[in-house]
Amino acid sequence: MRSSALLSLSLVALLQRSAAKPPTQALMEQLELLKEHHYADYVLRSDPTHDKGIRLGADGARLMFHIAFEAAQYGNTQAVRSMFDSLSHGARVNDCHPDDFRKQLTEEFGFDPLSVEPGSDFMTEEAIDVALKHPRFDGVNSHGPNDLAEMMADHYGRFAAEAAAKSAAAMAEQEAARREREARTFPHEEL
Repeated sequence: MRSSALLSLSLVALLQRSAAKPPTQALMEQLELLKEHHYADYVLRSDPTHDKGIRLGADGARLMFHIAFEAAQYGNTQAVRSMFDSLSHGARVNDCHPDDFRKQLTEEFGFDPLSVEPGSDFMTEEAIDVALKHPRFDGVNSHGPNDLAEMMADHYGRFAAEAAAKSAAAMAEQEAARREREARTFPHEEL
């Protein structure tokens, strides 16, 4: 069942990507830089000879950023705005200016991220599940869905927390339904 769900998600993603406009040269360069700098969540190209690998400090923020980056590649504008918000929030810590991130994201995705209202329509249960399977988040996998909701609320904010809470509730409902099916299928006698 799980493999068919992943297959259908992959098919949906393929269809969405084929419907989205092709990636810009700047985005293709970002993807290559991320392969080279596997520890980084994002790479700021401050000049042609120097790249600055940016790693967000909190697991919840990193997870949210990863989900946003994936959604942004499929044309989700709110995801690009979320990426900018995450990067600019930690700009001082990384000795960067938010305008550097704004300029680079504009080049990568073809529009100014500040031209879009903040939102979290890209945060779905499926997106969280897929992100948690990414090797970058092996340590996060040990957290339960409620821990994830709390972690994202602490480190990212309201939009991520709401989406993670919805995901946790959906996962709890699925688990309860599974237990109910098992109870009907395999009735247990009280001793």
